[in-house]
Amino acid sequence: MLIGAAGDDGRFVPNKGMINNLVFSIDVRQAEASVPADKERILAEIEANEGGFGAIDRLAVGAISGAAYAMDQPAVLAAVGGDESPLAALQSEEALGEATRGAAAAGFLEPLRALLARGAPVESAIDGRTPLMLACQGGHELCARALLEKGANVEVVENEGWTALLFACQNGHELCARALIENGADVNKEGPRGFSCLMMACQNGHEQCARALLEAGADKEAVQNTGFTALMLSCQFGHELCVRALLEVKADIDTQNDEGFTALMLSCLNGH
Repeated sequence: MLIGAAGDDGRFVPNKGMINNLVFSIDVRQAEASVPADKERILAEIEANEGGFGAIDRLAVGAISGAAYAMDQPAVLAAVGGDESPLAALQSEEALGEATRGAAAAGFLEPLRALLARGAPVESAIDGRTPLMLACQGGHELCARALLEKGANVEVVENEGWTALLFACQNGHELCARALIENGADVNKEGPRGFSCLMMACQNGHEQCARALLEAGADKEAVQNTGFTALMLSCQFGHELCVRALLEVKADIDTQNDEGFTALMLSCLNGH
């Protein structure tokens, strides 16, 4: 599976379709081991840890997604390998911005700090996506905090309507979400199709993100463009822990979406 190739100028060009296919196929439980007993032991240890298999899968997804940006940045990769001279040689704001996005997306903290120390632009963007968004999308909390310390704007909206907090919640990165909330991110800001951060978290089964949002005052009764609430989405996709988190704060169980379905109806309709 090729996730990219060299372009006409010799720079890496990611194959976004292949990267997406790889991301959606990740499941640590399908990993292979030369000794079956080792696999069983390691999987048992992972399952016993906080977050279980999902936490490892999310880290892997973040690393692969970030690679699409970092692999186009030879100076950043050289710095990761211990050679900081190519990074130090970058001069233009455009080059510094590209390197900053690459380091943030891949979770390369030390190169990112080196760039920020040189005054690299924290709001440089591609398709409207800033380094902070990329760090939060990939689950790189320390990179996100480094950018926040330099004044990165938590409320920037990219070209399709996403904020850093929406990215963090969609992908289940609780620590990134909490860092953004601590720095004033609007927990009720709507994204594409009227989805709130809480809806993103609940639709994808990210209980800890949902709890962080609820603790910060997220509107549990908000509705998106077709009348779905966070509770409805949790029930539709069978995410019991998110359902329980919402019920603990007395989310309305009788609200109907535009087609007249309640959360209970959606749960039964989908076999949950």
